[in-house]
Amino acid sequence: MPSHHGIIFQGQACIDIKVTVTEHKQIIPHILAAYALSGCGTVAQCCGIGRGTVVKVLKAGNTLPNIGNVMASKAKVVQEATCFMAACYGEKNKPSTMTALRERVWKYDWQSEYFVSCKTSVTPSN
Repeated sequence: MPSHHGIIFQGQACIDIKVTVTEHKQIIPHILAAYALSGCGTVAQCCGIGRGTVVKVLKAGNTLPNIGNVMASKAKVVQEATCFMAACYGEKNKPSTMTALRERVWKYDWQSEYFVSCKTSVTPSN
């Protein structure tokens, strides 16, 4: 998330690019891969994962150096992506596969109060 260091000009905040780059230099090499993986741009977004979460996870040291690296093995890229998404969802245990992660997240979501109330509200009362 950009810093708003700089001046206000005609009611608009001017962002100091040099300060922003300095503050975020550790995550800059990974930000495009993270946005592509999490869907924080114009693609379908992962449920509950927004830009703030992605930046927070990157700043916590969860990086994506192999996504986009043509020399990296597919297995390494998939494992890296799976661990990153697990961190985005707050999973402490690293899942073995993306499917295992999805199952854990969906199981939790479907047991949450929100989904229970949705399921009971759409149940036919015939």
